[in-house]
Amino acid sequence: MEIVMQDLEDLKKLLEEAKDRVTLFCGVETVASETGVLFGVTVSCAIEVTEAVEPALVRYTEVVGDGHTDKEAKKLEEKAIKRRDEIIEELKKEGFTVYRGLIG
Repeated sequence: MEIVMQDLEDLKKLLEEAKDRVTLFCGVETVASETGVLFGVTVSCAIEVTEAVEPALVRYTEVVGDGHTDKEAKKLEEKAIKRRDEIIEELKKEGFTVYRGLIG
């Protein structure tokens, strides 16, 4: 089962509610499209359920922008990395263990 979240606050609420009954793995990564001009941040949480609830992969994606030149792409990559780090800090403050990666 995959759940796609549209709002970071909704994701944090879902994770908070799930804390008592699931094991959480939260990974935050910057992502680029195949053309290299669309950059964003993806939060993926694999929820391993310890009760009789279906396991789920929860995914939140935030696009930081797109560009058409190498210069724009470099700026967007930096912006995506900065936003990734901000999201990591937000989740850590909520008490989650966060793993990060960079996919290009």
